[in-house]
Amino acid sequence: MVSVCPTVGGSNPGLRAELIHSVKEKLSLICGCAFMSYPSAFASVSIGRSKWNGNVGNSGVVFRVDAPLSNVGRPSFSIQLNSGIEF
Repeated sequence: MVSVCPTVGGSNPGLRAELIHSVKEKLSLICGCAFMSYPSAFASVSIGRSKWNGNVGNSGVVFRVDAPLSNVGRPSFSIQLNSGIEF
């Protein structure tokens, strides 16, 4: 799936594009670029049914790395844990 989302207003307006590939039902790979005031590239791996692959109420974990395009040698890493109750 390819997603292109404009962001309007705020302190960092611009355009965000990402490519999402679901390897399995509970494993997704995501990569993309954000062309905003502070351009960056990002990549992440989503394990489980997390917010990133459209299932907000389920549990999962997302590992993400962001790197500013002006200084790719300074990436930042984050981990997002999601948990919830499925009805």
